[in-house]
Amino acid sequence: MQLILSCERVNLADVITAKLQLFPLFRYIRLLLQPSFIQFMMRLSLRFVSLVLVVVFAACRANKDAQPALVCQPLSTTDQLVETSGRLTDELVRTFTYNASAVTAIGEKSASKDALFQLTSINQRVAQAVNGQEMITLGYGTATTQPVSATFTRSDVVQSTFTLEYNSAGALTRVVESRRVVPANSLTTERAYSFIYDNAGNLTLERARFTLRTGVVSEQETEYVFDTHASVYASFTARPLLTIIALTQAVDTKPGRFWHAKAPLSFLTFDLTMAGAQSTMREATTYAPTFDSNGYVTSQEQTALLYQSSVPTPTTKKNRQAFTYQCN
Repeated sequence: MQLILSCERVNLADVITAKLQLFPLFRYIRLLLQPSFIQFMMRLSLRFVSLVLVVVFAACRANKDAQPALVCQPLSTTDQLVETSGRLTDELVRTFTYNASAVTAIGEKSASKDALFQLTSINQRVAQAVNGQEMITLGYGTATTQPVSATFTRSDVVQSTFTLEYNSAGALTRVVESRRVVPANSLTTERAYSFIYDNAGNLTLERARFTLRTGVVSEQETEYVFDTHASVYASFTARPLLTIIALTQAVDTKPGRFWHAKAPLSFLTFDLTMAGAQSTMREATTYAPTFDSNGYVTSQEQTALLYQSSVPTPTTKKNRQAFTYQCN
């Protein structure tokens, strides 16, 4: 029996590798170290990271979109006449005071009047608005959140009574003022305004009906064109009361301005015949508004062409309006 010893040179690393290949775990590790597999994993990692980033961005965007929209109510509105010399003359200034988002006072100042109505609320509904000897008392239906009637008194004497009607969206559709005491500079005993809205809630038509002491009735109709931005009073919570205040102060003749959902860009006013058809144009007005970053009107230039039946050429009147807000 012969014992044969081999002196052949053996590579120890190859031997170890050959032995380890007998184990599945080693084969798996070796596969992971292959260049092609590493490249595959890098591509897969990049796609995974991209997917994660997309998901995170979408979540952040959804969270941002879920934030409540900024709600702004007017703090002040200023309407100034632009004279031919360029000089500005105050015509009407309104101011608003709040406790959080609740209106507590409404002021209106013109050349002939300076009023500041302090509001009193009961059960979160405005019950009264008082300005010295002047008082507006509001009445509500059994299940209504907006007033359906109002009485205006001065020194305990009833000056006017009002009735108000609304559509299902809460927008004013009709307000009628019956004057018990006719102002010294007026012959009108009753004023009735009606408002028509489109399906999106934008005020498109305002009709005014005036009844004189003699029984003569005259009517006018105003057609509005509006912008895509919110109007000044779109979020104002006391629009019915503001409408009443404006009418009692005998300055505003178009209370529809408080009920626009979108900022008006222009309007045309016509006299109406007894049959209700448009006849003579009385006014053609355009607005050039400026908006802030939140889309609210901060100022606007108003150009009005005023027509008289006996004068063929209209009179041009220019106004400049400015608005400030309280936003929550």
